[in-house]
Amino acid sequence: MAKAGLLDGLEATTTAPLIERLKETAPRTRVVSDKRFVDNGKIITTAGLSSGIDGSLHIIERLYGRGTAEMDALVMEYNWDPESKFVRAALADKYLPNQYDIESVTQSWVPVSRSGGTDRWESKWSITSEASPSEVLEHVEAAFPHSDYFPRVKKIKWEKQGEEKSSDRAKSRWRFADENGNPWSGIISVDPVVGQKNAYIVSVEVERLKRTSFAIRATTLQSQWSGAWLWFSTRQSTIFTLTSS
Repeated sequence: MAKAGLLDGLEATTTAPLIERLKETAPRTRVVSDKRFVDNGKIITTAGLSSGIDGSLHIIERLYGRGTAEMDALVMEYNWDPESKFVRAALADKYLPNQYDIESVTQSWVPVSRSGGTDRWESKWSITSEASPSEVLEHVEAAFPHSDYFPRVKKIKWEKQGEEKSSDRAKSRWRFADENGNPWSGIISVDPVVGQKNAYIVSVEVERLKRTSFAIRATTLQSQWSGAWLWFSTRQSTIFTLTSS
């Protein structure tokens, strides 16, 4: 539809990994990543997988009413929420690499958890490795300069802010700006599993920072500087007056 120009001037969405491609294919389309489906009247587009079910139930609701749509969802044993805001393309995991090249330093790499929302995300893995925590950390960090490892947001740039390393653990802190210029922080850590040799938990976490905190900090610094300048000016005036007298 996009290549045929049917979406020109309309709002549309698609499955999370293809959002960027749709933007490139349909530059005249307002591509959104925070809706499960978009209804343009004659054309309805949906995000991936279960969002397609929501789009279908929405059509049934339009044609036959809410009750019929709810009955069909019940028959399907589908927990339909017409107002659901859960959209994979909007989740903050898009700011993490989709792969890590650490096979050379690990014997196993098992997912432990993947959780978060639109403002925060944390992914954890359990690994076994004879390499030091610092070496494991370096291999995890090596994924971040690769734009190909960020298929959903290729233009972000992680910048390292500092690191902490010891014989049994390692951590690095990062900053980046998202596609809308919002500031984010990131933490990559390698921590030992108590009681298990060569066993570690690797965690990669991102969190959006509130712009207000920067504004407050800037205002505070400005106030401090203004106060210092006022004190200095007053002192200079006093000294000048005493000297003149």
